[in-house]
Amino acid sequence: AEPASGSGYGIMLEDSDDNLLRNCTVSSFGYYGIYLYNSARDNTILDSSADSNGDAGLMLEVAYNTVVRNSSFSGSPNGSGLIVTSATGVALDNLTVADNGDETSDYGLSVSSSSQITLKFSSFSNNSGIGTYIYNSNNIVIYSNRMVDHQSHTLQLWTVNDALVARNILESGSGDVVSAVSLYYTTDTWIENNSVTQQGDGPEDSGIGLRYSYGNTIYNNSIGDSDATGIRLRDESNSNFVLDNHLLRLKGYGIQVSDGNRPSLYNLVSGNILEEIDQYALYVATKGAWNTFSGNAISDSEAQGIGVFGADNTFSGNSISGGLAAAIIDDGQRNSFTGNSIDATGQTAIIVYASGGTYSNNSITNGLEGFWISGSDNHFVNETVVVSSTALKFVNGDNNIFRESSLSGDVTLESGSTGNRLNATSLQGSISCDSSSQLFIADNIVVEALNADLGTPFTGVHLRFKADGEVVYATPHFNGSDETTGADGRIAPQMLVHTSYDGSSDPESTEFSLAYAFHLRENTTQFSASGPHLETVLVPDIWNYGLVQNLQTGEEYVLISAAVEDATAGDELLVWPSLYVESVSVSKRLTITGFGPGVRVQGDDAAFNIWGNGVVLQDISISNSNFGVVVMADNVTLANLTISNTTDTNVLLINQTGARLENVTASSLKIEGAGDHILRHSDITFIQLSGSTTGNRALDTTFGTVDCQLGSSLAIEYRLTVELRTVKGNGSGLDVELLEGGAVFYATSAFGGSDARSDGAGRLPEQVVAGLLYNGSSTPEQVLTTVRVEFNGLQESSFIVSQDSLERVWLNLPPQVSIKGVSPSPAIRGDLQQPVDGATLAWWPLDEGSGTTSADGSGNGHNLTLGPTPSWAAGHDGSAVLFDGQYIYLEGPRLSLTTMTIELWFNTIGSNGTLLSDKGGGTTWNHHIYLLDGEPRFEHTQNLGGTVFSLAAGTQFNDGSWHHLAVVRSHVETSLWVDGALRASSPSATPDLSPHDTWLGMSPDGSNAYAGMLDSVRLSSVARHSGDFLIGSGTVILLGQASDSDGSVTNWSWYSSQDGLLGHGARLEIAVDSLSIG
Repeated sequence: AEPASGSGYGIMLEDSDDNLLRNCTVSSFGYYGIYLYNSARDNTILDSSADSNGDAGLMLEVAYNTVVRNSSFSGSPNGSGLIVTSATGVALDNLTVADNGDETSDYGLSVSSSSQITLKFSSFSNNSGIGTYIYNSNNIVIYSNRMVDHQSHTLQLWTVNDALVARNILESGSGDVVSAVSLYYTTDTWIENNSVTQQGDGPEDSGIGLRYSYGNTIYNNSIGDSDATGIRLRDESNSNFVLDNHLLRLKGYGIQVSDGNRPSLYNLVSGNILEEIDQYALYVATKGAWNTFSGNAISDSEAQGIGVFGADNTFSGNSISGGLAAAIIDDGQRNSFTGNSIDATGQTAIIVYASGGTYSNNSITNGLEGFWISGSDNHFVNETVVVSSTALKFVNGDNNIFRESSLSGDVTLESGSTGNRLNATSLQGSISCDSSSQLFIADNIVVEALNADLGTPFTGVHLRFKADGEVVYATPHFNGSDETTGADGRIAPQMLVHTSYDGSSDPESTEFSLAYAFHLRENTTQFSASGPHLETVLVPDIWNYGLVQNLQTGEEYVLISAAVEDATAGDELLVWPSLYVESVSVSKRLTITGFGPGVRVQGDDAAFNIWGNGVVLQDISISNSNFGVVVMADNVTLANLTISNTTDTNVLLINQTGARLENVTASSLKIEGAGDHILRHSDITFIQLSGSTTGNRALDTTFGTVDCQLGSSLAIEYRLTVELRTVKGNGSGLDVELLEGGAVFYATSAFGGSDARSDGAGRLPEQVVAGLLYNGSSTPEQVLTTVRVEFNGLQESSFIVSQDSLERVWLNLPPQVSIKGVSPSPAIRGDLQQPVDGATLAWWPLDEGSGTTSADGSGNGHNLTLGPTPSWAAGHDGSAVLFDGQYIYLEGPRLSLTTMTIELWFNTIGSNGTLLSDKGGGTTWNHHIYLLDGEPRFEHTQNLGGTVFSLAAGTQFNDGSWHHLAVVRSHVETSLWVDGALRASSPSATPDLSPHDTWLGMSPDGSNAYAGMLDSVRLSSVARHSGDFLIGSGTVILLGQASDSDGSVTNWSWYSSQDGLLGHGARLEIAVDSLSIG
């Protein structure tokens, strides 16, 4: 089909399915020769050609499952051979795609936004742009195609996931920075078994190039005979795998990692063969980091084999041979080179400009120079260098270390190369060191201690090792922390400098000195070394035995008993660690001290028999004896002892006093007789006290079982701090007495002692007191601690101490007391009043104290009758009548009063009852005085019972005290008074004057009985002034007031300077007659 006008489409299938185009020839159309679009499905194109069409020979757009086979799409003047977009399931097989386009944006095949595309057995050549361009597509297979002579990339995958490019032939691309296979933003893609030749025309071009791509595998490809770089990973191409490729005769780099502005990380380059590479065979630019290069073989390079300018990369198991330049240049930081082999390089094998690198197990053979080092702080381990000239050359390289390496060749240091070391490294060659450089040669030096008599290893020997006077090894005996000789008699090998080149090619040897000691004995020796060295010291066998030194005389002994025998009272014996098999008897005042752990004593009977007073035995372990320690002397101290495995008692104290056991661990302790022993910080499994041993005390000591027999005692103590407090603050500067179980153990001057008063914080010095007491029994009893304090009188507090504690004792502050009032005023005015005068109608003092009658003291004959039985008590003044609230009453005269005054004294705790009344069963009464809920009240009727006139005091007075009550009625006012104070008043009303009997303690009709006392009753025919009241009838009322800041006032006592104790209570009524003048 050929168009008449050179425009439009040759064949167009829209939304068409299952069509077959076979043997079709479509050419010279302006757009697409064949155009399948808009969901065209399952169409097949066979044996056709769509050449020389304007935009593309074939366009598949939104087409599915299309098969194109044995067809040609070439010669499109303005576009691409094939365009596939938004298509799925396209199979392109045995196609010819050539000579398409006139710009680099025209491609042989362009695929975009598609998936499941297969391209195989096709030929692409001489297209203006990229031969095959795959964009934003997934699941792509490109297999067994031939792609040659394109003006840009031969094959480019951009934003592609999960593609396979295999067994293709790719060659002869040109243009700027082109690749046979180019991956941009591509992941999980395999590039394998392809052949790439003559791709690009410069080192910036590459056979296979990755940018911004990760997780891809480049495997078993052959790349060669090109002016370009073989494989390049750059600009964030991370975690890719470059495996088993063969790169041959390249004028660029073999494999390059990172270039541009962004780093490439974590790539693995392994198993590749690189031959005849003109630039670096393996090249890591500055932004290449954390990459691994392993098992690669590099041979016959024109330039350096490996060039590293990035950081933290690892090179292991690579081989480099036959190159003309340096095998490795390391100009990065912290790179690692392990197990690489370099053979027959033309120049220096490894050039190190870097710092902080690690090199191990590398082999350099048959070259001119081994290492050329200008970096610092690099570490080289187990390196093998066999060269014809210089094995190591340091040029301004500092603090580099070769360890356990083998060097065959010379060593040269120049230009300020300082602090370099050869540790345990063999050297076959000379050393040349200029005046500004340093080299230190160190080897393992081992010290061995042998028994001089037996020839066996001597274990536990202390050493101090000095090199040129400086301590380099010291055990605890020599104030260090290093290990003593072990079971083989040796210490761990020490890497020490024995030869130095310091600004000169003439070596300086180190002088070594060795001090060795066992127990107290020691010796010294000197030696020199020029390589690995074993220094053997012979230790006398006698050093292996015990050593006891008298610190006063300096004499030394093998046995403790021998040292004791020669000692003088007051000497101290120092016992060195060892096992002493002997029974030691001590009858002098000696101090026997174990020197450090490991001092052990065992004897047949008792390890120690102590007969001398004041002996101190400390820091020793005792075992495997009948007895551990037997004490038969006074004031013996046993401290820091461990006693075990005795057939009898660990510690036995017999009839002696004042022993002190501190930090003693024993399974058994027996105390027989005497006593006053102190135990501190000990652990005793079983203790027995017998023979009336007393005064024994234990603090911070644990017991498993306590057997305290009759007559013996053991107090369990605790620490106690007493703090005195008041609510106002600390009780400081106070006199105190402390008692334990009733016995004084602390007393200040006020208590007859000399101990200190409480300090500024209210505290006493810490005391140790018994909380429990085993007293003739294996069951302890509690012990009471008592604190007595002189403060506002003697105050006392008691408590039980059951653990270390701070006990606060709260002191009672004195109340603030004052006399609030004295009434009447003047106090004796009531005593000057006479109860009987011309206005007195009746005066009943009630002072008979017995019988059933009470006389009227006014002389008017108004006597009272007490019924039904006598009932008397001590009264306000003299005696009083006691009413029971049920039956007792006083019956008086029949009275009819107008103007009047009635006075009486009452004392009750009851709430209700008649005090004095003529209110019987009728409807009228003249005077009715009673209590209602403790409140005094007065009533009378008026108008012949029509209305009740009443007054109420408004306050309760049923408090168990004596109170004076008065009712005053004039023709103007009626008033109610209590204790001389006006409580209520009202204008008088005319009272009913019907005469009735007057009763006291009960109403005349037998109701409203009163429970309490009445005394000193007076009836007057006038309205008396309050100044005429018989307030005391010779009495004075004392009122007190007080406050207590830390409690409440519960008890009152009144004292007179003349008469002593007067009475109790906040309110005291007392007869003036009972007070002395003054």
